[in-house]
Amino acid sequence: MDVIASALGRKRQFAPPSVVSAVVQGLAAGSRALPTWLLYDDRGSELYHQIATAVPEYYFPRIERSILERHAARIIERASDNRPVSLVELGAGTASRTGILLKALAGRQSTVTYRPVDISASALRHARTEIDALRLGARA
Repeated sequence: MDVIASALGRKRQFAPPSVVSAVVQGLAAGSRALPTWLLYDDRGSELYHQIATAVPEYYFPRIERSILERHAARIIERASDNRPVSLVELGAGTASRTGILLKALAGRQSTVTYRPVDISASALRHARTEIDALRLGARA
């Protein structure tokens, strides 16, 4: 154990090679940047959720929710064409607004399949909890 790890009372953990490579490339570039996937670990997802729900200037989630609440039934009707619909969401995050569409789907069909995709495993765990709490019988 080195001095820093010893002071923290734990073994030092090193980042996987893909993370090291992404950081080195991002910081060596003319315009320094880091890929967003580095920011969305458990803590990064938690911070984003706090910003998206509590910061008045970040109005996108509220606008999205408002649109979905007003138009979910019509969105599902147009998407379904009288056939069962499965919902695949890229960048699902915590699925806090997706439940609105899933409720509309559950009102039209007996089985609802939802496939959230996100770079954050913790956000996907939170999404599963959100969807399970709706008790729609949705498979996520």
